Amino acid sequence: MKIHVHASVGKNSIGYATFMWEAMQRLATRPSVLFLNAHCIGPTAREQMKALPHTTAHQVPGFKNDSHELGGSVVHATSIEQALAMTADGEIHVICDSDTAVLAKGWDDCIRIKLLDKGIGMLGTCYEDIGGFSSGKGNIQAYKGTPNATWMALSPAHSWTSLSVSPKLDKNLRIENEEMSKTYGLPVGHELLRDVGWQIPEYLRSKNITCMGLKQLKPSKTARVLKGLSADYNEEFNVDGTPFVAHQGKSRKLAFRSDGASAKFYDAVGVWIEKQALLNEPHWLWHPELGIPKEPPVERSKKTEETMKQWLKATLDGNAFWPRNRQAPSSIDVTFMPDNACKNLRLEGQFKELVVRVPDAVVKPHLMTVRNTTLTAVIVTTASGAHAATVPCETCWQIIVDVDGVWHVE
Repeated sequence: MKIHVHASVGKNSIGYATFMWEAMQRLATRPSVLFLNAHCIGPTAREQMKALPHTTAHQVPGFKNDSHELGGSVVHATSIEQALAMTADGEIHVICDSDTAVLAKGWDDCIRIKLLDKGIGMLGTCYEDIGGFSSGKGNIQAYKGTPNATWMALSPAHSWTSLSVSPKLDKNLRIENEEMSKTYGLPVGHELLRDVGWQIPEYLRSKNITCMGLKQLKPSKTARVLKGLSADYNEEFNVDGTPFVAHQGKSRKLAFRSDGASAKFYDAVGVWIEKQALLNEPHWLWHPELGIPKEPPVERSKKTEETMKQWLKATLDGNAFWPRNRQAPSSIDVTFMPDNACKNLRLEGQFKELVVRVPDAVVKPHLMTVRNTTLTAVIVTTASGAHAATVPCETCWQIIVDVDGVWHVE
């Protein structure tokens, strides 16, 4: 089972993201099926991030320059929603801040065990409890006990493409009853700070998705890796009693290792990672054959076997419109009403050639991601036959459809 990591990266966070990705690869049990999607704000980040191994650099819509006028929360939310649009592929996705670092050897198998074997829908870091160093004792708080977008792993058993994370910082949400209190983890009478991802608790509740929230450990209290550091905004999170991920915090104000606090954080994390890398065994080891029922053998005639060699399965936003049991055609039409949402098309199968026709840009351009997991390149064009894009095999491309046709964008 592949794991796709998503992180927002700007010109000033390239050093953070590079360290984050190197730590993930070094401590992963299965690094060959670990992939990074860098959601880049501006050309500087895009050019540098795409040079990293197993990395695809995506341009965040609306932020083509290194500098931008909108606030950091808006940029962050736009990056996350671009990532969420790519999750309808039946694989595990991790969305995290670039100033995080995994701490445990076998962290990737831990996620597979929790999400695939245990059936947990979302695993991730939580906001600080009321009365903490950063949260304070006021009645305006972030939600508690439910994972946030600092570091969260998403199960492929659920749909995440319709999850909105856009902030609404101009007006807090009052907790008016016990149901709201239970959903957001705040007492009745408190107010919810609607920062990036404030919709997550209600989304999980409405879709009956289970979650596993990781509690913060502070350097001045119970942290192990970060114990004794002077900056108590640093955060450590454990899984099964094992240090799992650390978060520096305040990376918008501090360049990577630019001051004493940042340098001390990464010194401590670096020493711990070195020790973890030398361990003989990972903390968790996933056995994919456990808990996955085997399909009974099916007797097929020679004619059926020949037919099965040519097959296609196509899904749009997680919904199959060309089922696996239908023979692969030479072309298919993907029909939908273009809107502001980025559509996600996933293609699986074995065939000689395939042309995918998508709707024309009648009013304004629209975006799609095309994940081609087949062994054959796929041509994506519009119904009118304008400019086409050829999506290589085993790649995920973001395409834009405008009046001139279909174009590959990064």
